[in-house]
Amino acid sequence: MNLETNDGNFRPDCVITIPGSRRLIVDSKAPIESYLDALKSINEKEREESLAEHLKKVRSHIDQLSKKDYSSRFSSNEQVVDGVILFIPVEGALSMALERDPDLLEYAFSKNIVLTFPTSLLAILKGLAMTIQQAEITKNIDEIQINAAELYKRFSRFTDRFNSIGTNITRLNKSFNDAVGTYERSLLPQGRRFAEMVGQNSDLRLSDGIESSVREIKDQDIK
Repeated sequence: MNLETNDGNFRPDCVITIPGSRRLIVDSKAPIESYLDALKSINEKEREESLAEHLKKVRSHIDQLSKKDYSSRFSSNEQVVDGVILFIPVEGALSMALERDPDLLEYAFSKNIVLTFPTSLLAILKGLAMTIQQAEITKNIDEIQINAAELYKRFSRFTDRFNSIGTNITRLNKSFNDAVGTYERSLLPQGRRFAEMVGQNSDLRLSDGIESSVREIKDQDIK
């Protein structure tokens, strides 16, 4: 990933993506030359000088990483950096530095930098993988709950509209039955008298009234 800013281009060695638009930076440029020189030293003085130089370079690299301020730079792109991992590929190189400066881990951590070697980096990545997996499971559960709530709302709206249709049918049914009653009470007797007067068939009938009631969908029917 290449990040272009007004201060120049920044290109971390590795960027780990975490759910929620979060990023974890891994830097693998930790200096170990002086540590290797210490291993090759033929006397204790040279060894101590090389290890002192190694500690100095590690501290300097921590300061350089801190000045890059990845957190602010990525935040401007709506990406939050949880921390920067300074990866030291040789465990002994970190152990020797910590042996001479026990406060080095805390010093780095105060600058939002975590010092790691291969084994500890694997442990961090494993823990991160489990966190991501759990986040995905939680996300899926949340999506199911949201979709279920939306589906219930749609059922509820459909039920209201369907019952509204039933109410209108019930009103129409009542109007039809009222009209049939008016016909039978008022119009039919008069029509039969006129039919008899002119010698016509007086068998005048309408369809029977509708007695069936419309069934209403109730809340318990959809729960």
